[in-house]
Amino acid sequence: MQSSNVSLVTIFIRNNLHDDVKITCYNGGSGIYYQHPHTLLQIKYAAHQSYNCFADWHDREGLFSAYDHQYDQGHHFVYRKVEKDGLYHSWDNKNFVKKVGWK
Repeated sequence: MQSSNVSLVTIFIRNNLHDDVKITCYNGGSGIYYQHPHTLLQIKYAAHQSYNCFADWHDREGLFSAYDHQYDQGHHFVYRKVEKDGLYHSWDNKNFVKKVGWK
C-alpha cells in the first residue's frame, strides 16, 4: 500500500504506428509492455524519481526518459508518443517535441 504522502505522476505513451512496439521501463523494477497500434499505455509512478524506458520497433531502438523528476517536475501528467521517426514528449497532449530518434 502506498503512502498518501507520495505524489504520483501519470505517464501516457501513445503508439501512433501501424505495428506493435515493445516498451520496457526501469526503476526499482521493470515493466514490459507490448503496445498495439494506435493504443494508449498509462503508467502511474512516484514523482520523486526518474522513470526510464526503452522502445523496440522493427529492430530499431530508442532509450527515453518517460519521466524525469527534474525536467518534468510540477507536471502531474506527461505525454509521450511513438512515431515513425522517433519518440516525442508533451505536457499538454497537444504540443509535442521530438526527444529521441530511432537507432
